[in-house]
Amino acid sequence: MAQIRLLQERDLPAAQALVRDVLKEEYDQAVLLELARVWSEGSMIAEENNDIVAYLQAVLPNAFEARILLFAVTGSQRNRGLGGFMFGQFLNHCALMGLKSVYLEVRASNQGGIRFYTKFGFSANAVLQKYYRDGEDAYLMRKPL
Repeated sequence: MAQIRLLQERDLPAAQALVRDVLKEEYDQAVLLELARVWSEGSMIAEENNDIVAYLQAVLPNAFEARILLFAVTGSQRNRGLGGFMFGQFLNHCALMGLKSVYLEVRASNQGGIRFYTKFGFSANAVLQKYYRDGEDAYLMRKPL
């Protein structure tokens, strides 16, 4: 059974590798560490058998909302409920903080991700043209709390 906890500095190499493998994005460990220091509750991992199998990184751009920057679940854990449980815990925490909404960007081609976020009450508010480094568009999705 996976354990969900806050990211620790020792987790950074594995978290960075998970993001690279799942999201095909590259983030410097120093950036991830700084994000975790700014809002520790927005830096969550799921660990199973000493392996990081999911990672969520969010920030507080203002006093009213959270922005999810990264959410990656390893392929072997998808569709098993872990990602949904972790995501739900994060959303509950945001609601308890009194935030008004949570938003994120998702690749327009990521139909599985779009379905996942829609199940949690997110809806697409805008298309962000050529948002990703490779030129792909993104959907800006938002959920009121």
